[in-house]
Amino acid sequence: MIVNEIKKHQQDWAKNKIGTKGLYCVNVYDNIFSNKLLEKVEARFKKANGNELIDSDKAKMRALHSSSAFCVNVFQYLLEKQMLDIVSDVFGVRMNNPLNGDFEYKFPIKGTKTGNRFPANLDFVIEGANELIAIESKFTEPYGKVSGDSRLLKQSYLDPNSNYEFIIKRFSKLKEWIDTWETEKYDENKIARVCPYTYKYLDAAQLIKHLLGLSSQNKKYKLCYLYYCVASDEMKKHSEELEDFQKHLDDCINFKAMSYQEFFSKLKLKMQEHGKYLDYMKDRYNL
Repeated sequence: MIVNEIKKHQQDWAKNKIGTKGLYCVNVYDNIFSNKLLEKVEARFKKANGNELIDSDKAKMRALHSSSAFCVNVFQYLLEKQMLDIVSDVFGVRMNNPLNGDFEYKFPIKGTKTGNRFPANLDFVIEGANELIAIESKFTEPYGKVSGDSRLLKQSYLDPNSNYEFIIKRFSKLKEWIDTWETEKYDENKIARVCPYTYKYLDAAQLIKHLLGLSSQNKKYKLCYLYYCVASDEMKKHSEELEDFQKHLDDCINFKAMSYQEFFSKLKLKMQEHGKYLDYMKDRYNL
């Protein structure tokens, strides 16, 4: 399995570099480039829902294969060095400084007031005065099958009987696709739409929830999907699903998908003097 190969590479990287207990770091900061979390970054993760920094030997961010640690290792340095304009250029968005960057950024989903509707939670967001780039970051996730509630768009997100604005009506092409999804009962006969089971490696329902949250904001947005690419049957299927997903998006939806390998190939052209950071990312993540 590719996930096991990724974990094995992380273990090999950690040997003779940091203290570990199996697949976990003894110290969470050893898992981070420069061995630190910026104060604002640490505060964000402590307030987040994922228990990334709980006081435990197996806090999620201590895992060598942690997706959150991976995301921090990519973007914290760029945030600290005030280089977010370079990232926005890579995504094809011209934004005027100053730019703010935050991890674990929540976008409330407005428009209906029924049921439990969690805010869209983006891994990293770059925000300017009038626009923003919202980044969904994937490390090992594309190599494990999407299952359970992750496949569902529940009634609280898509209730057409709501007296409030049904946001997805802004996306007629996307809505037409979702209307073809099968339905499933949950929680005392409420109805959910189920993402087609042909989608095994791309979490399409999550991306749609992100679009609902972003479309509720006043600023122009671009949703960027960044994924770690390892040649494999799983990645081939993930890429096919991603291509199909984009066919169902309305023209008004500003969406960009890019592998981390492509992202770093473009980033390196603009960061040649930042050798220590680039060497770390190449050594640890083959980027």
